[in-house]
Amino acid sequence: MTITPFTSATGGFVTAVQLADGQFLIEGWIFNAAPFDGGEPRHEPNFHFLTRDETEAIDTISEFIGWLDKPLGTNAT
Repeated sequence: MTITPFTSATGGFVTAVQLADGQFLIEGWIFNAAPFDGGEPRHEPNFHFLTRDETEAIDTISEFIGWLDKPLGTNAT
């Protein structure tokens, strides 16, 4: 299996990096059009998880993509 380092989603993107110990760091980044500090719109990390192997990494990436395609707290279907 191959883990894609960058996966695009409707509300942001997911990154995956394999660490030296074989685990994967998976991060879900959301687009924030109106940051609370009044700065420019930007992507911010919103979800992160360490996985033990490729299978868990793939499952986590899929879960994060689902969250980014249907942001938490919305009624979108």
